[in-house]
Formats: sequence, C-alpha cells, structure tokens
Amino acid sequence: MSPNPSLPALPQINKNEPTEMKELKKQRYLAELEVYKARQQAEIDVAKERSLAQIKTDEADATANLEREKAGYANEYTLYQAVYNGYLDIAKQQVNVPGTKADFVQKAAAAISTAYLAVIGLSFGLGETGTPLPLSGILPTLFLGLSIFFSTAYIAYISKPSPSTETSNEGTLAGRQFERRKNFLVWTQSSISSRKLLLHIAVVSLGFAVFYLPAPYIAMDDFIVFILAGLGLVCSILIPLILSLPTE
Repeated sequence: MSPNPSLPALPQINKNEPTEMKELKKQRYLAELEVYKARQQAEIDVAKERSLAQIKTDEADATANLEREKAGYANEYTLYQAVYNGYLDIAKQQVNVPGTKADFVQKAAAAISTAYLAVIGLSFGLGETGTPLPLSGILPTLFLGLSIFFSTAYIAYISKPSPSTETSNEGTLAGRQFERRKNFLVWTQSSISSRKLLLHIAVVSLGFAVFYLPAPYIAMDDFIVFILAGLGLVCSILIPLILSLPTE
C-alpha cells in the first residue's frame, strides 16, 4: 500500500477577490477533497480484499491440515485395531497350544515306550530261555512313565484362571486400551502357566528316557543304576524349576 497522501491544502481566499474566484477555489478544494477520499477508500478496499484473501487462504490451509490430521488418525486407529485384534487372536490361540504340545509329548513317550518294549523283548527274549533283563533296563521305562504321567496330568488337570482386574492407567483412551489388552493376555495365560511345570518335567523326563535307551546294553553295577535314576529324577524336577524362575 502506498503512503497516505496528505489532505489537500485549504485554498487561500482574499477578501478583495471576486465572488466567482472564491466560489471557484471552493469548488476546486471540494473536488480535490473528493479525490482524496476516493483514493483513501480505494486503498481501504484493496487492503480489505487482501485481508479477506489471506483469511480464506489461511482457512483453506487449516482445513487441509485438519483433514490430513484426521486421515492420519483414522489410518492409525485402523492399524492399531488390527494390531489389537492380532494380539487377542494370538492370545486365544495360545490357550490351546500347550495342550497340543503336551499331547505330542505324551504320544511320543508312548510310541518310544512301545518300541522300547518290543526291542527289549527281541533282545532279551521271553520266558525261561531268555536272557534276564538287567536292572539298568528299568531306566528308560521309568522316565518314559514319568513323561507320560506328567504330560497326562498337564492335560487333565484343570486350573482356575486368576481373576482379571482393571489396572490403573494414565486415563487416556490409548492407556485404557493398552491396559485392557495386557489384562486379557495375562488372564488367558494364567490358566496354562500355573501348571506349565508339569509339562516341563514331562519334556525333561522324556529327554532322560531317550538318553537312557542304550542302558540295558551297557554293563554297569546296580549302584550306578540307582545313581543314574536318582540323578535323572532330581534333574527332571530341578531343571524345570530353574527355568521357571523369573528373570530380571
């Protein structure tokens, strides 16, 4: 905008001037005053239009930014819901996974036990003509039995899930959703984690049973057999207990 022009100077009128000259100076001054007013009004109108145009531009930018932000929040919400539902689906599926694993351990132990008894029957024979089975032959059978017992106990034992309580959060929507998801995950895992020690013992026992399968074919004193049996029993319980200890 150009600098504001000054008001037209008042005409100099002398007393001795003719009336026509005085009237002419008066009309000229009024005309200059009208021109001044018109210029001022034009500058005001231009400034007003510029201000309105700038306001419209700012409003358009603000609206565009708001729409982008809304679209971003909508996309984030959709993604978060997908992740949230993924957590819940996986948590629900995990409830049945340990039972499947326990069933696998149970069937594996039963299959190995059947095969072991068949091999022992062929190796040492039956009846009076057969070779007596050494004491070490009970080692695989002992731990196979333990594995079947504990895996069956894991499947058959029904544990009560821990009560679910709403934990504190910062009060925001995201905080409440996070705590609700965490509580659901803890609740679904509580019923299976409370008896996971049984399944761990069954797995370790199965490992010792497989490790002791050649025992009947190795010459060893009965004292060594009892030592190996005791070592296997202690380790079958001690190893799962150590693994179940909370880690920092």
